[in-house]
Amino acid sequence: MRQQSPPAFLLQPHDLHPMSQVEFDKWVAILRANFPDHRRLAGLGHNFFPCTPEQAAVARSAWERQHPVCEMRDRDGARRVDPGIHDAAVWLDMMKPGDSLSLLRRDGGVLEIRGPVRGTFSLRCVDERGKVVLDAADRDSGAVLGAVDQYLVAT
Repeated sequence: MRQQSPPAFLLQPHDLHPMSQVEFDKWVAILRANFPDHRRLAGLGHNFFPCTPEQAAVARSAWERQHPVCEMRDRDGARRVDPGIHDAAVWLDMMKPGDSLSLLRRDGGVLEIRGPVRGTFSLRCVDERGKVVLDAADRDSGAVLGAVDQYLVAT
């Protein structure tokens, strides 16, 4: 019976495509038997080894701590996963009166931006317990971007 290796096998180590050591060893043996001169075999143990599920989980957890905002949504349902300040600035610039923009944190907190009304915005921030920690109106786009920048990195 013929089997094709997982697509991520030759990409190892790759934390988005974890692979157990046992599975990796199996595919290395098959690669070695069928393609003994394959270039990836030369890096075996140096730059060609598996990223185990445990290592991938640690990397993902560290990345999530550095990026606490997991999603940005507008009122029409458009979404951006793991937004950055540039994404927020572009979307803020596109907002029209009556629009809203929500930044959702992995811990459950939300920063809601509404406006613009006469060139200013309102902000409402709710923490993971549902407690309002910020409720501000009449903020210019620079102040809003400053708040968004802090929200994107605050842990």
